Amino acid sequence: MKKGCIKLFDKLIVVLLGATGLFAGCKIDDPLDEYGSPVAEYGVPVAMYEINGRVTDAATSEPIRDIRVVRPWYWNEPSPEFGDTTYTDEAGKYHFEFGDFPNPNKDYQLRFADIDGEENGTYGFKTVEGEFTKDDQVEQSTGWYGGKFVKTQDVTLDEPLVAPMYGVPSAPFQP
Repeated sequence: MKKGCIKLFDKLIVVLLGATGLFAGCKIDDPLDEYGSPVAEYGVPVAMYEINGRVTDAATSEPIRDIRVVRPWYWNEPSPEFGDTTYTDEAGKYHFEFGDFPNPNKDYQLRFADIDGEENGTYGFKTVEGEFTKDDQVEQSTGWYGGKFVKTQDVTLDEPLVAPMYGVPSAPFQP
């Protein structure tokens, strides 16, 4: 008799737990997406961010192609070469698009480097910091979607500085 009661109790628990999944799902008045499906709000809130820009020569204002542009991941700060990477095209343009936790004043950092040698001139390294603000928002937030922010960040690069020579210049030997 004891085993029968336990089996009956087990079946009752399984039925109740199974029914909670039915009642805890989407409601009829939940918002729908463009396909008519309920919008699921699982995970974390997200906003879309976009950075566009053009890299030009400071002296001639001509576009520079093949410049590496890195948006570093801040948790890898000791290794700034890790992050989202793109290269400028023939018109000197670059583009980043990424999703991140919504932040009304989200900061970013971009690092520019000429890595192709003298193929299109030689330019120094440059780091640019910026911030997304409410003025950069092009889509409003709805629910867990924090909206879309677009920023244009144009950059000019100079010729690299010549590194100073360290130590004493060598002199010819005189006996």
